[in-house]
Amino acid sequence: MQHEIKVIRPTDDGVAFFLRSYKPFRLRALETDPSCFSSTYAREAALHDNDWRQRVLNPLRTTVVAVAVAPDDHGKEDGEEEDQPILSSATLIGPIPPPPAYASGSTEPLHWEVNGVWTAPEARRNGLAQRVLEAAAAYAKAQATEKQRGCLLSVLVVRDNLAALSLYTACGYEVMSVQEEEQEATVRLAMFLPV
Repeated sequence: MQHEIKVIRPTDDGVAFFLRSYKPFRLRALETDPSCFSSTYAREAALHDNDWRQRVLNPLRTTVVAVAVAPDDHGKEDGEEEDQPILSSATLIGPIPPPPAYASGSTEPLHWEVNGVWTAPEARRNGLAQRVLEAAAAYAKAQATEKQRGCLLSVLVVRDNLAALSLYTACGYEVMSVQEEEQEATVRLAMFLPV
């Protein structure tokens, strides 16, 4: 399956692509695998386009996607993505304050939380999620390197979601903590990338 990795930019073309392609992709994810997300299909389907627009314009949110491309589509500009369905995605939230274990004054790393990772069923078992997560990590690391800081990525996963745990472990994440809650146990995984 040929694909291209893209960062959805807070530009007019990026917003148009987010509304046209990412919004239905996200709603499909929530409808197909509701137990994998902290949000719900009903909640996000009720959002107005302006709410979706604010997501892509929020400076603390960066969405990375893998889009399907035909062999002659490589190199198209952002505004030419009408026929490029999203196959996989991940959203970075940050930089935000790091967990206490990593807080160490002025040398603490810049921290991004990984969110909204999902791959369409027809695109699974091709390594797309791993490539999207690697691209998201590279994006965050570049931001941290500009500020001469380390880069910390973390993600919260339901302990029973073995596929997600396996994916993050394969990408280099390590278990940071396990939290037992009334409804379900969660695992926080983290990956530190030095400058």
